[in-house]
Amino acid sequence: NEVVNKRQIVVEDQDRDAEMEVALQWNTGYRENVLSFVNNIRTVEGGTHEEGFRRALTKVANDFGRGKNLIKEKDSNLTGEDVREVYARSRSVAEPGRPDTWWAMLTFESGLVGVIEQSFFMPDGRLYWSNAGLEVVGTDGTAHITEPNDAAWVWTREATSSPDLYLSPELHGRIVGALEQELAHFADCVIGGRDPDHGTLRDARDALRVGLAIVESAREQRAVHL
Repeated sequence: NEVVNKRQIVVEDQDRDAEMEVALQWNTGYRENVLSFVNNIRTVEGGTHEEGFRRALTKVANDFGRGKNLIKEKDSNLTGEDVREVYARSRSVAEPGRPDTWWAMLTFESGLVGVIEQSFFMPDGRLYWSNAGLEVVGTDGTAHITEPNDAAWVWTREATSSPDLYLSPELHGRIVGALEQELAHFADCVIGGRDPDHGTLRDARDALRVGLAIVESAREQRAVHL
């Protein structure tokens, strides 16, 4: 990784009750290293001071990007909702050295927690090739997706909804459903040379980065910080 700004950005401020100092430096890599302190004591698990700083920095980045037209009108704001820590475990049941069951807990920058479960170790005569689940829990809502039930539930303070996520049902001899729609949309974007309506290349890159972190965490049996 190469350093983008060799000279650190340093900001200091104080009032009658407290003082703060922040030093920033960017590089071309995808992993961050945040060292936060309170009363000269290293806060390894972060805290409200670190979360507040992240939110403020994200707002400044969005304001700057909009003002300089680096973030286009049709583009969404940077959210700062990236996964910051991955803790995963895996088991090799059917064949040693080839994990077929996975569990992973993802901690997002805002404190949001996501849990992923995936198992390819299924009994003979099964109707489905895997059993998978994804659950994201927040203070304002919860999303829960399971497969093979092919059901998704979203609970918020306003309402409960269950969008149809059945992947590959057959209708009149033709595969339809969410997976078919996703692939058709992808092909349409490639043929038409346009950006997808949902998701960006950055989203795809970040998803791959999280997936590789899950593998690393399970292999080394430790939490991986992104």
